[in-house]
Amino acid sequence: GINVSDQHFGEMIIRGKNLILDNDQLGIQFALSYPTCDMKDIIDQIRTKAAGMKVELISDSGVVLHDPNCWLVQTLSEAYAQAMGSSVKPTTTTGGTYAHVCQTIIPYGPSFPGQVGIAHQPNEWVDIDDLLTCAKVYAWSLYKLSQMDKNIKPW
Repeated sequence: GINVSDQHFGEMIIRGKNLILDNDQLGIQFALSYPTCDMKDIIDQIRTKAAGMKVELISDSGVVLHDPNCWLVQTLSEAYAQAMGSSVKPTTTTGGTYAHVCQTIIPYGPSFPGQVGIAHQPNEWVDIDDLLTCAKVYAWSLYKLSQMDKNIKPW
């Protein structure tokens, strides 16, 4: 009952599932990387399904979603397309980011189309070719940003 998704981030992902034994009490702890939805609805649904069990939300960073038409997203999207040599739409993910603590941060990379749920898994890895592609995208993005009109307000 908590399988939520949206057009921007796709399906919610459950990560870091851990069984916990504390004072002879068995529990499960996990992290949710979720799309634009109401976390209260998700917690309420979990409470309903886990009747008789304690359900506690430890922390919630919220979703970071910027207007795709703002100049910064447009500039980064253009740089991505130019560096990739195609007009492929950049991939959005439900992964955690420091962008939730600063409104002027745009979460940006390294995730490519088709790479679903590869981050923060046991033995996390990155393909060397993807790492080189990321460096190319980042370098071109920084160059494009350095060429921007210095009088433009971030938002």
